[in-house]
Order: sequence, then C-alpha cells, then structure tokens
Amino acid sequence: MGKSSSVAELVGKIDKYSNAIPKANRATVTNAAQAGKAVMLAGAASSGLTPGSSLPRKNRSGKPGPKWGVRYTIKGEREPSALLKYVGPVHWIDQGTKPHLIVPRNARARMGRISKKSGPNASQAAMAAALFGFMGGGGGAGLGGSDLTAGKGGVLSYGSNQFSRYVMHPGTAARPFWQDTKKKVIETTKRTAESTHSRALMQAFR
Repeated sequence: MGKSSSVAELVGKIDKYSNAIPKANRATVTNAAQAGKAVMLAGAASSGLTPGSSLPRKNRSGKPGPKWGVRYTIKGEREPSALLKYVGPVHWIDQGTKPHLIVPRNARARMGRISKKSGPNASQAAMAAALFGFMGGGGGAGLGGSDLTAGKGGVLSYGSNQFSRYVMHPGTAARPFWQDTKKKVIETTKRTAESTHSRALMQAFR
C-alpha cells in the first residue's frame, strides 16, 4: 500500500482496495474454473475421448453418439463460486455399461406403459415377461460385436442381413479416469486460485 501523505490519501487507497476485492474474486474463480476445465478435458482424453467429439453409441450402430465436453457456470458477485461439470454421458466410458436389452422404439413405448401400470417397483423379470409377450414369444439374439440399426416393422437389423425382435448388448468395459482427474482438478484449481487472487490484489495497490 505504501506510505500515505494524508488521511484523505489513505482513505482513497482503502476505498480502492475494497472495490478491487470483488473483481479479484471474480478473476480468481474464473481462472480457476478455466484451469479445472482443462484438467477435466485432459482426464477424459486419457481414456480415449476426443474433446468436442461424439461419444460411442451404446448400440454400436456406427452413428454419431451424444456430444461431450466440460462446462462451468459462475454465480455471485462479491463472493462468486463456480460449478464445473461434464456435459454428456461420459460415465459410459468411466464406469462402462452393463449388459442390457435393446428393443425397437414401439417396444420401448409398450414397456413404458407396462411400467406405469405395474408401478415403480415392478421387477425386471416381470418387465421382460411383458415384453416377451408383446414380441410374440421369441426372436432374440446376442449382439456380440455386430453393428445394430433400427429395422422396420418392430425389428432390429444387425450384422450381415440379420434381424431380431430384440438384442442383448454385452455391455462395455470401463475405462476409469474420473477419480484421478478429480484429485488433479482440486489441486489445480486451488493453486490457480491462490496465485490469481494474490496478483489481482497486488495490482490494486500499484
């Protein structure tokens, strides 16, 4: 702050300092959020994801899946805070997916109606039985590594001109990255926030 030659000069410096605090806080949170975003993007990229690209589709149809990325929002003025989050189902990659049933859209609509009638505690076995009846009692297949596309007339097409009324997807293996990334985000944002805040306050007294 340096020496002040008068009370008025000292008051002016204190007033300048108090006004600089909200700006310093905002700059601190913004820089920390940007640094955290970069770490989160790099973390997902370490598991094979390309920033700005589409995720692989769960049905392996070959069509582009949902987009993914990292976003942050800042709220507050004098004491701002930031929320960083992944956009898109990156947990498909981090946690993998379990074996699951794939059915045509009209069958999914039928399953939805059944689940509403059966209530939220309807068992998966009961749902499968209802679906089995809806589909005429058979015609299932295992997907394996085949491509899968929606067919006409309530069927699915996969592999080389193969058709089925439903397909069991074997699931996908997990490629974990979030736990290590989270630690790095905490370390990076803390370090960035401390250095940014110090520089911003020092500039207020020049």
